[in-house]
Amino acid sequence: MICVKGKISRRGILFPTKAQRAQSFFSKFLCVLCAFVGNSIPLREILPFTQIIKSNFTRCTTYKAIKPQMIKLTNINKTYHNGSPLHVLKGIDLEIKKGEMVSIMGASGSGKSTLLNILGILDTYDTGKYYLNNMLISNLSETKAAGLRNRMIGFIFQSFNLISFKNAMENVALPLYYQGVSRKKRNEMALEYLDRLGLKDRWEHLPNELSGGQKQRVAIARALISQPQIILADEPTGALDSTTSEEVIQILKEVNRQGMTMIVVTHERSVAEATNKIIHIKDGLIEETEIVNDMKERKGRNNVNLKEISPSSKIIYTI
Repeated sequence: MICVKGKISRRGILFPTKAQRAQSFFSKFLCVLCAFVGNSIPLREILPFTQIIKSNFTRCTTYKAIKPQMIKLTNINKTYHNGSPLHVLKGIDLEIKKGEMVSIMGASGSGKSTLLNILGILDTYDTGKYYLNNMLISNLSETKAAGLRNRMIGFIFQSFNLISFKNAMENVALPLYYQGVSRKKRNEMALEYLDRLGLKDRWEHLPNELSGGQKQRVAIARALISQPQIILADEPTGALDSTTSEEVIQILKEVNRQGMTMIVVTHERSVAEATNKIIHIKDGLIEETEIVNDMKERKGRNNVNLKEISPSSKIIYTI
Protein backbone atom coordinates (compact mmCIF):
# COMPACT_ATOMS: atom_id res chain seq x y z
CA MET A 1 0.00 0.00 0.00
CA ILE A 2 1.18 3.55 -0.72
CA CYS A 3 -0.24 6.85 0.46
CA VAL A 4 -0.92 9.27 -2.37
CA LYS A 5 0.00 12.75 -1.12
CA GLY A 6 -0.73 14.75 -4.23
CA LYS A 7 -0.53 14.97 -7.99
CA ILE A 8 2.61 16.19 -9.74
CA SER A 9 2.23 18.27 -12.89
CA ARG A 10 4.60 18.05 -15.84
CA ARG A 11 6.48 21.02 -14.41
CA GLY A 12 6.97 19.24 -11.10
CA ILE A 13 4.40 21.28 -9.13
CA LEU A 14 2.59 19.34 -6.40
CA PHE A 15 -1.19 19.76 -6.35
CA PRO A 16 -3.47 18.34 -3.64
CA THR A 17 -5.87 15.56 -4.60
CA LYS A 18 -9.65 15.94 -4.36
CA ALA A 19 -9.69 13.84 -1.21
CA GLN A 20 -7.03 16.05 0.36
CA ARG A 21 -8.95 19.21 -0.49
CA ALA A 22 -12.06 17.67 1.07
CA GLN A 23 -10.08 16.69 4.16
CA SER A 24 -8.76 20.24 4.49
CA PHE A 25 -12.31 21.60 4.19
CA PHE A 26 -13.58 19.35 6.95
CA SER A 27 -10.65 20.27 9.17
CA LYS A 28 -11.56 23.95 8.83
CA PHE A 29 -15.24 23.12 9.39
CA LEU A 30 -14.41 21.32 12.63
CA CYS A 31 -12.33 24.26 13.83
CA VAL A 32 -15.30 26.57 13.31
CA LEU A 33 -17.60 24.05 15.00
CA CYS A 34 -15.31 23.87 18.01
CA ALA A 35 -15.21 27.66 18.24
CA PHE A 36 -19.02 27.86 18.41
CA VAL A 37 -19.69 24.96 20.75
CA GLY A 38 -16.47 24.92 22.73
CA ASN A 39 -18.04 26.77 25.62
CA SER A 40 -20.95 24.34 25.98
CA ILE A 41 -19.43 20.97 24.91
CA PRO A 42 -16.23 19.65 26.52
CA LEU A 43 -13.33 19.34 24.08
CA ARG A 44 -12.80 15.70 25.05
CA GLU A 45 -16.20 14.86 23.51
CA ILE A 46 -15.41 16.62 20.23
CA LEU A 47 -11.95 15.09 19.65
CA PRO A 48 -13.18 11.50 18.97
CA PHE A 49 -15.49 12.88 16.28
CA THR A 50 -12.58 14.68 14.60
CA GLN A 51 -10.50 11.49 14.66
CA ILE A 52 -13.30 9.54 12.90
CA ILE A 53 -13.50 12.17 10.16
CA LYS A 54 -9.73 12.20 9.76
CA SER A 55 -9.43 8.40 9.55
CA ASN A 56 -12.23 8.16 6.95
CA PHE A 57 -10.57 10.68 4.68
CA THR A 58 -7.13 9.15 5.18
CA ARG A 59 -8.54 5.91 3.79
CA CYS A 60 -9.80 7.86 0.79
CA THR A 61 -6.23 8.87 -0.03
CA THR A 62 -4.76 5.36 0.29
CA TYR A 63 -4.54 3.14 -2.78
CA LYS A 64 -2.88 -0.08 -3.86
CA ALA A 65 0.15 0.37 -6.07
CA ILE A 66 -0.96 -0.53 -9.60
CA LYS A 67 1.56 -2.39 -11.73
CA PRO A 68 1.63 -1.60 -15.45
CA GLN A 69 0.48 -4.25 -17.89
CA MET A 70 3.10 -6.36 -19.62
CA ILE A 71 0.74 -8.61 -21.62
CA LYS A 72 -2.85 -8.04 -22.70
CA LEU A 73 -4.79 -10.44 -24.90
CA THR A 74 -8.28 -9.57 -26.10
CA ASN A 75 -10.50 -12.18 -27.78
CA ILE A 76 -7.60 -14.13 -29.30
CA ASN A 77 -8.68 -16.84 -31.75
CA LYS A 78 -6.52 -19.33 -33.61
CA THR A 79 -7.57 -22.00 -36.11
CA TYR A 80 -5.30 -24.44 -37.91
CA HIS A 81 -6.37 -25.57 -41.38
CA ASN A 82 -4.66 -28.92 -41.80
CA GLY A 83 -7.41 -30.80 -43.56
CA SER A 84 -10.47 -30.06 -41.43
CA PRO A 85 -10.31 -26.77 -39.48
CA LEU A 86 -9.14 -27.10 -35.86
CA HIS A 87 -10.22 -24.17 -33.66
CA VAL A 88 -7.50 -24.22 -30.98
CA LEU A 89 -7.99 -20.90 -29.16
CA LYS A 90 -11.56 -19.66 -28.79
CA GLY A 91 -11.54 -16.08 -27.57
CA ILE A 92 -8.74 -15.85 -24.99
CA ASP A 93 -8.78 -12.77 -22.73
CA LEU A 94 -5.71 -12.45 -20.51
CA GLU A 95 -3.87 -9.73 -18.64
CA ILE A 96 -0.47 -10.17 -16.97
CA LYS A 97 1.08 -7.34 -14.98
CA LYS A 98 4.73 -6.40 -15.08
CA GLY A 99 6.71 -8.44 -12.57
CA GLU A 100 4.12 -11.22 -12.19
CA MET A 101 5.04 -14.90 -12.18
CA VAL A 102 2.22 -16.82 -13.83
CA SER A 103 1.81 -20.51 -14.64
CA ILE A 104 -0.39 -22.03 -17.35
CA MET A 105 -1.82 -25.51 -16.87
CA GLY A 106 -3.97 -27.66 -19.13
CA ALA A 107 -4.31 -31.10 -20.62
CA SER A 108 -2.67 -32.08 -23.89
CA GLY A 109 -4.53 -30.39 -26.74
CA SER A 110 -6.02 -27.68 -24.51
CA GLY A 111 -4.26 -24.89 -26.43
CA LYS A 112 -1.60 -23.90 -23.90
CA SER A 113 1.32 -24.52 -26.28
CA THR A 114 -0.39 -22.50 -29.01
CA LEU A 115 -0.97 -19.70 -26.52
CA LEU A 116 2.69 -19.77 -25.49
CA ASN A 117 3.79 -19.64 -29.14
CA ILE A 118 1.61 -16.58 -29.72
CA LEU A 119 2.96 -14.89 -26.59
CA GLY A 120 6.50 -15.63 -27.79
CA ILE A 121 5.78 -14.25 -31.30
CA LEU A 122 6.53 -17.70 -32.71
CA ASP A 123 3.04 -18.01 -34.18
CA THR A 124 0.34 -15.61 -35.32
CA TYR A 125 -3.29 -15.33 -34.28
CA ASP A 126 -6.34 -15.01 -36.53
CA THR A 127 -8.47 -12.44 -34.73
CA GLY A 128 -8.19 -10.38 -31.57
CA LYS A 129 -5.44 -8.15 -30.21
CA TYR A 130 -2.14 -8.88 -28.47
CA TYR A 131 -0.26 -6.09 -26.68
CA LEU A 132 3.25 -6.72 -25.36
CA ASN A 133 4.44 -3.90 -23.11
CA ASN A 134 1.80 -1.64 -24.74
CA MET A 135 2.98 -2.55 -28.25
CA LEU A 136 0.44 -4.12 -30.61
CA ILE A 137 1.84 -7.38 -31.98
CA SER A 138 0.16 -7.85 -35.34
CA ASN A 139 1.12 -8.52 -38.97
CA LEU A 140 4.86 -8.51 -38.28
CA SER A 141 7.41 -9.52 -40.88
CA GLU A 142 9.63 -12.44 -39.91
CA THR A 143 12.62 -10.09 -39.56
CA LYS A 144 10.77 -7.73 -37.21
CA ALA A 145 9.30 -10.63 -35.25
CA ALA A 146 12.78 -12.14 -34.81
CA GLY A 147 14.12 -8.78 -33.64
CA LEU A 148 11.36 -8.41 -31.04
CA ARG A 149 11.92 -11.96 -29.79
CA ASN A 150 15.63 -11.31 -29.43
CA ARG A 151 15.23 -8.04 -27.53
CA MET A 152 12.08 -8.58 -25.48
CA ILE A 153 11.60 -12.31 -24.81
CA GLY A 154 13.76 -14.95 -23.18
CA PHE A 155 12.91 -18.62 -23.80
CA ILE A 156 13.52 -21.63 -21.56
CA PHE A 157 12.65 -25.05 -23.02
CA GLN A 158 12.11 -28.50 -21.56
CA SER A 159 14.77 -29.98 -23.89
CA PHE A 160 17.19 -27.07 -23.21
CA ASN A 161 17.77 -26.45 -26.97
CA LEU A 162 21.52 -25.94 -26.54
CA ILE A 163 23.79 -26.14 -29.59
CA SER A 164 25.70 -29.39 -29.21
CA PHE A 165 29.00 -28.23 -30.77
CA LYS A 166 29.25 -25.00 -28.75
CA ASN A 167 30.42 -24.82 -25.15
CA ALA A 168 28.40 -23.35 -22.29
CA MET A 169 29.81 -19.84 -22.71
CA GLU A 170 29.13 -19.78 -26.46
CA ASN A 171 25.56 -21.02 -25.94
CA VAL A 172 24.85 -18.29 -23.40
CA ALA A 173 26.40 -15.61 -25.60
CA LEU A 174 24.40 -16.58 -28.71
CA PRO A 175 21.55 -13.98 -28.34
CA LEU A 176 24.14 -11.20 -28.19
CA TYR A 177 25.69 -12.42 -31.44
CA TYR A 178 22.40 -11.68 -33.22
CA GLN A 179 22.36 -8.24 -31.58
CA GLY A 180 25.76 -7.43 -33.13
CA VAL A 181 27.69 -7.38 -29.84
CA SER A 182 31.44 -7.97 -30.27
CA ARG A 183 32.82 -11.40 -29.43
CA LYS A 184 34.93 -10.11 -26.54
CA LYS A 185 32.02 -8.27 -24.95
CA ARG A 186 29.48 -11.06 -25.34
CA ASN A 187 31.88 -13.68 -23.98
CA GLU A 188 32.59 -11.49 -20.95
CA MET A 189 28.87 -11.09 -20.31
CA ALA A 190 28.28 -14.83 -20.80
CA LEU A 191 30.93 -15.67 -18.20
CA GLU A 192 29.34 -13.18 -15.82
CA TYR A 193 25.91 -14.82 -16.15
CA LEU A 194 27.37 -18.31 -15.81
CA ASP A 195 29.12 -17.14 -12.67
CA ARG A 196 25.83 -15.86 -11.24
CA LEU A 197 24.31 -19.28 -11.83
CA GLY A 198 27.26 -21.14 -10.32
CA LEU A 199 28.65 -22.53 -13.58
CA LYS A 200 31.69 -20.37 -14.30
CA ASP A 201 34.02 -23.33 -13.85
CA ARG A 202 32.03 -25.22 -16.52
CA TRP A 203 32.17 -22.60 -19.23
CA GLU A 204 34.33 -24.73 -21.57
CA HIS A 205 32.13 -27.83 -21.31
CA LEU A 206 29.93 -28.95 -24.19
CA PRO A 207 26.25 -29.75 -23.47
CA ASN A 208 26.86 -33.52 -23.45
CA GLU A 209 29.37 -32.98 -20.64
CA LEU A 210 26.79 -31.29 -18.39
CA SER A 211 24.08 -32.72 -16.18
CA GLY A 212 20.39 -31.93 -16.80
CA GLY A 213 20.33 -29.28 -14.10
CA GLN A 214 23.49 -27.67 -15.43
CA LYS A 215 22.07 -27.61 -18.96
CA GLN A 216 18.93 -25.87 -17.70
CA ARG A 217 21.05 -23.30 -15.83
CA VAL A 218 22.91 -22.59 -19.07
CA ALA A 219 19.53 -22.19 -20.81
CA ILE A 220 18.37 -19.77 -18.07
CA ALA A 221 21.58 -17.74 -18.42
CA ARG A 222 21.03 -17.61 -22.20
CA ALA A 223 17.46 -16.38 -21.66
CA LEU A 224 18.60 -13.63 -19.29
CA ILE A 225 21.69 -12.31 -21.05
CA SER A 226 19.78 -10.10 -23.51
CA GLN A 227 17.86 -8.54 -20.56
CA PRO A 228 14.39 -9.29 -21.98
CA GLN A 229 11.03 -7.93 -20.84
CA ILE A 230 9.57 -11.38 -20.14
CA ILE A 231 10.68 -14.99 -19.71
CA LEU A 232 8.62 -17.80 -21.28
CA ALA A 233 9.41 -21.19 -19.77
CA ASP A 234 7.91 -24.25 -21.50
CA GLU A 235 8.00 -27.20 -19.06
CA PRO A 236 11.35 -26.04 -17.58
CA THR A 237 11.45 -28.99 -15.13
CA GLY A 238 9.97 -31.65 -17.41
CA ALA A 239 13.31 -33.40 -18.08
CA LEU A 240 14.70 -33.05 -14.53
CA ASP A 241 14.53 -35.08 -11.35
CA SER A 242 12.64 -33.71 -8.34
CA THR A 243 15.69 -32.29 -6.53
CA THR A 244 17.03 -30.52 -9.63
CA SER A 245 13.52 -29.29 -10.44
CA GLU A 246 13.36 -27.57 -7.07
CA GLU A 247 16.71 -25.90 -7.74
CA VAL A 248 15.57 -24.62 -11.15
CA ILE A 249 12.25 -23.32 -9.81
CA GLN A 250 14.07 -21.54 -7.00
CA ILE A 251 16.31 -19.83 -9.59
CA LEU A 252 13.26 -18.75 -11.62
CA LYS A 253 11.59 -17.38 -8.49
CA GLU A 254 14.73 -15.41 -7.65
CA VAL A 255 14.80 -13.96 -11.17
CA ASN A 256 11.14 -12.99 -10.76
CA ARG A 257 11.87 -11.26 -7.43
CA GLN A 258 14.22 -8.96 -9.33
CA GLY A 259 11.20 -7.72 -11.33
CA MET A 260 11.22 -10.05 -14.34
CA THR A 261 7.80 -11.01 -15.73
CA MET A 262 7.65 -14.78 -16.06
CA ILE A 263 5.20 -17.24 -17.65
CA VAL A 264 5.65 -20.95 -16.96
CA VAL A 265 3.80 -23.72 -18.79
CA THR A 266 3.76 -26.87 -16.67
CA HIS A 267 1.92 -30.11 -15.93
CA GLU A 268 3.29 -30.25 -12.38
CA ARG A 269 1.06 -28.88 -9.65
CA SER A 270 4.00 -28.23 -7.30
CA VAL A 271 5.69 -26.07 -9.94
CA ALA A 272 2.47 -24.12 -10.62
CA GLU A 273 2.01 -23.45 -6.90
CA ALA A 274 5.43 -21.79 -6.83
CA THR A 275 4.01 -19.00 -9.03
CA ASN A 276 1.67 -16.14 -8.07
CA LYS A 277 -1.20 -17.09 -10.37
CA ILE A 278 -2.33 -20.31 -12.07
CA ILE A 279 -4.27 -20.08 -15.34
CA HIS A 280 -6.19 -23.23 -16.27
CA ILE A 281 -6.92 -23.73 -19.99
CA LYS A 282 -9.45 -26.24 -21.29
CA ASP A 283 -10.65 -26.67 -24.87
CA GLY A 284 -9.14 -23.38 -26.01
CA LEU A 285 -10.69 -21.28 -23.24
CA ILE A 286 -9.48 -20.02 -19.87
CA GLU A 287 -11.50 -22.16 -17.50
CA GLU A 288 -10.24 -20.79 -14.18
CA THR A 289 -7.64 -18.47 -12.68
CA GLU A 290 -6.26 -19.24 -9.22
CA ILE A 291 -4.48 -16.69 -7.07
CA VAL A 292 -1.88 -18.80 -5.30
CA ASN A 293 -1.48 -16.61 -2.20
CA ASP A 294 -5.21 -16.82 -1.49
CA MET A 295 -5.12 -20.57 -2.08
CA LYS A 296 -2.28 -20.97 0.43
CA GLU A 297 -4.19 -18.97 3.01
CA ARG A 298 -7.28 -21.17 2.57
CA LYS A 299 -5.23 -24.33 2.89
CA GLY A 300 -3.51 -22.91 5.97
CA ARG A 301 -6.88 -22.26 7.63
CA ASN A 302 -7.86 -25.86 6.90
CA ASN A 303 -4.59 -27.10 8.45
CA VAL A 304 -3.43 -28.57 5.16
CA ASN A 305 0.32 -28.47 4.58
CA LEU A 306 1.08 -27.02 1.17
CA LYS A 307 4.32 -28.30 -0.34
CA GLU A 308 6.84 -25.47 -0.51
CA ILE A 309 9.90 -25.38 -2.70
CA SER A 310 12.82 -24.93 -0.33
CA PRO A 311 15.94 -22.97 -1.32
CA SER A 312 19.01 -24.99 -2.32
CA SER A 313 22.48 -24.12 -1.09
CA LYS A 314 23.79 -24.87 -4.58
CA ILE A 315 21.95 -21.88 -6.03
CA ILE A 316 24.06 -18.74 -5.85
CA TYR A 317 22.20 -16.63 -8.40
CA THR A 318 22.40 -12.95 -7.53
CA ILE A 319 21.97 -9.72 -9.45
